[in-house]
Amino acid sequence: MKHYDVIISDKAYNDMEDIYNYINEKLHAAGYREIPIPDDLIDDLAKAIKGKHLYDPVFTQSTNDRRHTETSFYKSWRNFIREMDIAMGAVVHRNKITKTMLDPNLCPYYLRHTYCTDLQDAGVPINVARYLMGHSDISVTAKIYTHTTSNVIDDAVAKINAKNDKNNAKNNAKNSHTANKAI
Repeated sequence: MKHYDVIISDKAYNDMEDIYNYINEKLHAAGYREIPIPDDLIDDLAKAIKGKHLYDPVFTQSTNDRRHTETSFYKSWRNFIREMDIAMGAVVHRNKITKTMLDPNLCPYYLRHTYCTDLQDAGVPINVARYLMGHSDISVTAKIYTHTTSNVIDDAVAKINAKNDKNNAKNNAKNSHTANKAI
């Protein structure tokens, strides 16, 4: 997806001041789809677009407020990776990371994997995750992007336990009622 493939529509702008929580993304052959923006990002996006014209770049270089070039984006990405690596416990000696905590091949595309896994952890149904990921085939979402995490396993165990507890309570009530009739 290129920067010009994302359109912040009239639904997203209200006099260029207020922002609604959807953007429209142009799909290859299928037209457009609405993508929800999490509430905690709406304020940041509203600040980023304040005072800009409809087709101005939203995320710009911090030094000159111009659209990112491939080089400036790569530099920003490398800085982001460095800060994330340090936050995760990388060993730094003389301002150089000597032991990294991250996969050296980490690229922005991997954030899609994280996003889809986060959707699963949040309990979002897979058909909704498929839509949000832009997959035409749900098997792509199911096989490639979703990962089993300890949160998902713990939630499944809790649901099974709750169902068993409910069934046991029902059976105990039924047995108690039957026992009272017999007396």
